Amino acid sequence: MVQKFQGKLLLVILVSFLLIGCVSFRYVNRYANVSLIGLQKFEVLGTSYKQCCIENCLSDATQTFDLENNICPCSSSDKADQAMGLAYHALKNYLTGLAKLSANSLKNIDLIPFGNSINDSILISLSSDQMKAYGAIMQTFSNAITQKYRKQKLRVYLQKGQEPFTQLVGFLDYSLSQNLKETIEVEKLNRKIETFNLLKDPTLSTWDRQEAVSNYYAKVRELESLEKRLVAYSRILRHLVVGHQQLVGSFDSTDLNRLKEVLPQAIHALEDLIIQYNSLHAL
Repeated sequence: MVQKFQGKLLLVILVSFLLIGCVSFRYVNRYANVSLIGLQKFEVLGTSYKQCCIENCLSDATQTFDLENNICPCSSSDKADQAMGLAYHALKNYLTGLAKLSANSLKNIDLIPFGNSINDSILISLSSDQMKAYGAIMQTFSNAITQKYRKQKLRVYLQKGQEPFTQLVGFLDYSLSQNLKETIEVEKLNRKIETFNLLKDPTLSTWDRQEAVSNYYAKVRELESLEKRLVAYSRILRHLVVGHQQLVGSFDSTDLNRLKEVLPQAIHALEDLIIQYNSLHAL
């Protein structure tokens, strides 16, 4: 009788542990998917280094009445976009892997090998540490697939991914919220100079002047909207770093219940930031 009771008690304890683990993994899966939604706002930012370069180039051509030279020197800008795209791709794969792993369905993901040819942009470039981070975060996938137990897979996956994840998010954030934002400021200044020079033409009619000023302010509002989206996306990226650190810290603990305490708050905060971004994009 005692042995039968002990056996039932042990069964209850084992089932409880399994339920706690499943609930915790669902939180991890939800966090990974919401993080992925936030990260993917990169794809709808609506601007890029190359686009800004072309806009500035055409603005310069307009001011000098240049109708012949239609080739803009934007190769460095294109490489800067490629560097950002590479970092974004790695982060997207990492969060996709985290989502699949927490759902116990991790499979091989197509990886893009790093190419040094895109790293010589005079605008932005991946530092040696960031190049190492790219390699490390990609290596995490193959390592995770060989692990047997899901909890151990997740712990190793997160620990190995923590540093490269932080490095690449930081690179993407700086490239957008600092460098690209400054490039947009240059474009705003060029537009102002272009309009000012146009208004100096004494042959312009009142209607032409009003049209020029109207077009100027419309373009400025468009650029300011882009800047606001960059700032909002920067908040998402920074929260991804904080949330990932909390996730790693929770998995370092032997008590998976910490995940149920930490992740819902992180998920809610991230969802709020995504809503704020979406509201700007809808304007």
